Amino acid sequence: MQACVTKYEEFSYFDLAISAHINTGTTITRAGIVPYTLHPITKELYLLFGIDSRSQDISDLAGSVKTEINENIIVAALREFDEETRRIFGIDILSQIRKVAWCTCFIYKNSITIFVPIKEEWCLIAESAFIRTKNIVLSREEEEMSDLLWLSFRTLSKICKGGKVGRSRMWRRIRKVFSSSIKKDLKTHLYNYLQPPVF
Repeated sequence: MQACVTKYEEFSYFDLAISAHINTGTTITRAGIVPYTLHPITKELYLLFGIDSRSQDISDLAGSVKTEINENIIVAALREFDEETRRIFGIDILSQIRKVAWCTCFIYKNSITIFVPIKEEWCLIAESAFIRTKNIVLSREEEEMSDLLWLSFRTLSKICKGGKVGRSRMWRRIRKVFSSSIKKDLKTHLYNYLQPPVF
């Protein structure tokens, strides 16, 4: 199985666009991407997370911005997302994030989460595509997640109040991010941005 190679430098020009979009003076040190879509059968809203390999906790697909090399937040978010999903999404995420105006961005303290609408069929195939990558040699960064996990918005809301999925809880820091975004009407924003065609 061949992995996609992402040229992150192509997205450097997003610095200005994203800054204008979120309009914040916050110094961002952590960035990530959360794909979301409607389930093709139930039409319920679902968001994608990962299961941490060591703790088996639910985690977002995010990580540190390399400030020592002046890495911009879009490049950092793409890099972390690409590593933690083992590049299974290829150009789908990359083409969609080019349209910054159609992405909801949420700032919590020094982190940014970029919610990216994707095709409904990913809701059915992402987890199995991820499992198939276990047959290839992975870098240390690509081994951070043991699995991907789609959560309905309803389940996410319960987890943010301390609930579990099986034996897994969401990391406390990440739970705070999503609890805060839900209180600020995240669901409405995500539905609004599902209106334009997704790629």
